[in-house]
Amino acid sequence: MLTASVPDTNQKKIRIGELLVQKKLISYYQLQMGLELQRIHRQKLGEIFVQKNLLSLEDLERMLKEQYWRNTGFWVID
Repeated sequence: MLTASVPDTNQKKIRIGELLVQKKLISYYQLQMGLELQRIHRQKLGEIFVQKNLLSLEDLERMLKEQYWRNTGFWVID
């Protein structure tokens, strides 16, 4: 069954790091290390994980799409 949700402006937006951990593409520890590197180097989190070979570019692109659709309220559930 396919359904789409209605956008909820009060709903907390999912962050890419949370989504990557939730999907088990990175560990919570790797997220914490990535956030520290992001703070130091002022780089996007996904770019850090790809550069460190912790995440493929394809997985990053897929997760960014999912993040966008979840945050706009139109994520399709299958």
